[in-house]
Amino acid sequence: MACDRIISGKNESEKRIKQLQVDTCLLAEKLKIQHGEVTKALLGKNSVNDGTNNVAQATSSSSSTSADMDMFLLEQRTKLKQICEGNAKRLQDNNVFIQALHTIRDDLANKKHMGLQANGTPQTQQDNNDGDDSDDEPMDYTKLINDKINQMRQNAEEGVDDSIENHEFSREIRTKLGEKLPKQKKKRSRNSRGGGEDEDSDDDLEIIPDHNTGTNVNDLKCHITGMLYENPLKNKVCKHVYSKAGWQQMVRTGKRKCPVVGCTNTHVTQEQLEEDYETTRKVEQYKKRQEYEKSQARMYEDDDEDF
Repeated sequence: MACDRIISGKNESEKRIKQLQVDTCLLAEKLKIQHGEVTKALLGKNSVNDGTNNVAQATSSSSSTSADMDMFLLEQRTKLKQICEGNAKRLQDNNVFIQALHTIRDDLANKKHMGLQANGTPQTQQDNNDGDDSDDEPMDYTKLINDKINQMRQNAEEGVDDSIENHEFSREIRTKLGEKLPKQKKKRSRNSRGGGEDEDSDDDLEIIPDHNTGTNVNDLKCHITGMLYENPLKNKVCKHVYSKAGWQQMVRTGKRKCPVVGCTNTHVTQEQLEEDYETTRKVEQYKKRQEYEKSQARMYEDDDEDF
């Protein structure tokens, strides 16, 4: 049944959305307000961006260029936040759509079951045998699905903050950019809409102190193999990461305690593990940077030999 095929593809749809979210957040780290690579490259150590939507006034000709760069960075950060809000909206819409299909499928299955007679004859066939020649109109599945989606959204509105600002994707991108998370809005009913007291302003944003200057190579090494992560798996329970080869080694040796020092997860199972796309991308970026630095070093060596 087509409905079953769509429902079974739910995980794949979510995976693509989450991968886009990971890529966006990795880019955001480069645009971090205080220590992002791109931020430091454009502004140096003295940034005039205070982490809000207010750009400091330029007081000299050199400051004017810095202010322009600051405005450019602010625009890029805003675009990244808009992308993540779009990711959150797509994820929510996807979940509602799948839930609607689940409900409709179950409802139709129940009606079909209830329509069976004690002798196993479908109700529609029994009615026709009784002399009713009227044909049932074909079911409009598109309208049925849309009505169910609207109904689910309407039911979910009561007591729920309809702003996407507090979605985990939106909060994640703000953290990656080095912004202070806005205060979470109180849940409100539809009757309370229109009031201004619950609205949060961008003025609440502040810079989060962060002295991280980049990804440490040791953070990209498996605690079991001691090598850079390959086919990394993230533990959904303790959030630690292992290479696939490291996990297989744990299985062979029968050691199921998480190898990270201090972790209280004493029995790691296959069910706890999922593919870690974020770590995969970080390792890829690290390897590309290493290759670039090696190529630059070789180029300078060749130049020295020419002299």
